[in-house]
Amino acid sequence: GYFVINRAHNEEYLVISTHQEYDGDRTLSIVTNLMKCDHRLTVTGNTRIADSRGNLKSVFGEKYRNVPCYLEHISSQLLQYQPGLSPDTEHRIYTTALNVELTDQVVVSMGGMELVLKVTALDYMTFQGLLVIEVAKDIRK
Repeated sequence: GYFVINRAHNEEYLVISTHQEYDGDRTLSIVTNLMKCDHRLTVTGNTRIADSRGNLKSVFGEKYRNVPCYLEHISSQLLQYQPGLSPDTEHRIYTTALNVELTDQVVVSMGGMELVLKVTALDYMTFQGLLVIEVAKDIRK
């Protein structure tokens, strides 16, 4: 769930997993699986805020802004090979483990283009420290 930044080429990568190679008790190398983050993620939703008296109220607003992420398009062919995917899923977003809820709205931007999406499923278990968000187009205002 860590980000690696290559400042020379202005690129950001998301660390998916690391695997250490050993020779006896020595570590020879560490192999890292990375995904290049070409997209930015903004999450909006309800947050609970307490006033000075301790009364909780729900407020709609921005939870996270400008978080690097990797966006994967889900085709009908991929749905056949991975039957665990929600049938409504159009994209999968890989990012660091954020506190996202099923009722949140996700906006993914790249360049000047933005996709407004709704969360269909959340996966905190597949990769440690990582969140995989399954999303579909959102028509809510």
